[in-house]
Amino acid sequence: PRVKEKIVDQTIKIPGYGDNIELRIYESDKELESPYNNPFASAGLLIKTTGAILDNQLFKYQSESAGCFFFGELSWPNLAERLREGESLLDLNRVGIEWRQEVCQVLKSTIEQILEPFIEEKKKQIEVNLFAVDSNSKKVYEK
Repeated sequence: PRVKEKIVDQTIKIPGYGDNIELRIYESDKELESPYNNPFASAGLLIKTTGAILDNQLFKYQSESAGCFFFGELSWPNLAERLREGESLLDLNRVGIEWRQEVCQVLKSTIEQILEPFIEEKKKQIEVNLFAVDSNSKKVYEK
């Protein structure tokens, strides 16, 4: 994807668990394909651990067009160790992370809070652009 700008580049801890997460999020200058039912989509955050990409997520924003302007990666090195220790953090159908597990839910909520202001701002930009297009269309039809 073409990068408009890097909007997040930070290390965070999963609250209550202490696992470090490296998070990088970029905004594209155009809408990308949603990761909803498409792990190869260009929008979304690639969830990575040592030696593997396990998921592509926009969480609660994956069915929103505003969410599809964002992509990046979330690197969770301790996930590999948790898996080796027997924690059931992968979906049994091999479709990604098991988001119903508590540590995963806390991570999901944390990332959604980080994404929220960017998604809300993008929604406003989309509305303004739609209004401008609609206004211009009316002017053309009125002539």
